[in-house]
Amino acid sequence: MPQFEGGYVSLSNGPNSVYNSTTEPTGPVTVLETVKRVIGSAIGNSNLQDEIQTPPRGGRAIIINKRNMPVDPMDDIELRSVQLQFSNGSGSLVGSCDIQRVITDKGEVLVAVQGDISKPAILTYHDLGLNYATSFAGFFNYPTMRTLLDNFCVYHVTAPGQEEGAPSLPEDYVYPTMDDLAAQLLFVMSHFGLKLIIGFGVGAGANILARFALNHSDKVGALCLINCSSTTAGWMEWGYQSFNAR
Repeated sequence: MPQFEGGYVSLSNGPNSVYNSTTEPTGPVTVLETVKRVIGSAIGNSNLQDEIQTPPRGGRAIIINKRNMPVDPMDDIELRSVQLQFSNGSGSLVGSCDIQRVITDKGEVLVAVQGDISKPAILTYHDLGLNYATSFAGFFNYPTMRTLLDNFCVYHVTAPGQEEGAPSLPEDYVYPTMDDLAAQLLFVMSHFGLKLIIGFGVGAGANILARFALNHSDKVGALCLINCSSTTAGWMEWGYQSFNAR
């Protein structure tokens, strides 16, 4: 085989040397190639060689340490005890709560008790078109928030006729106003013997808890209100309620 600058010649001198796959460059040897050969000669043909990557012009050489890397990445890797974990569904609060019905002056309300009743009370109130399970399950079932149940007892209040599978309200039933819904919380506190609560409300529930706190500030230790609005509902609120109801 003719030799020329940058060409390759076989390391074997046999007649079939052209079919030999082991070749080496015959052109000018750079400093980087010399370093590669020195390291290769010092370490031998073992799999513990470091790889030197050719840097861009003006850059520095990069040495990748392969001393602790297996030849085949799957040789020393085993998957043991692989389990899939899924967060609880939105309706999972139904099975984890003690469901009770509290009689008020405006009818019955459903209250789901979650946690140890001997601990401080958190009282929740849901938004329009929702109930305690669909509104707060994602929050209280989140792993980080589960620590709340170690220190508090949660009382989920559901507005009249809004719980899952609730029967239709009578035709002559007059639905309570926002102030009436807030006043119902007095019956809830009396039923469970609560003297002080921490209110946690979303949307319409936040409005109801705000009204209750204004009228009975001595019974509320703190409030956490999300999207609390005191204005009249418009088309946006109507569309949001319709979407939730679906």
